[in-house]
Amino acid sequence: MQTLLPLDDIREALQDRRLTVVAEKCGLSHPTVKGIASGDGVDHISLTTWKKLSEYLTDSV
Repeated sequence: MQTLLPLDDIREALQDRRLTVVAEKCGLSHPTVKGIASGDGVDHISLTTWKKLSEYLTDSV
């Protein structure tokens, strides 16, 4: 089972990454990733998006 990273950890991990690349690799839109990284929309993140970002950030560490 995939462990979901806490949203604060996802936001922190996105701060030093190229959001366009993260979005492309995760199959997400750039505005979605940018909104999560900036804190806009963190209250509205879907489970699918959360899983994709957690998996990408865990695998790329």
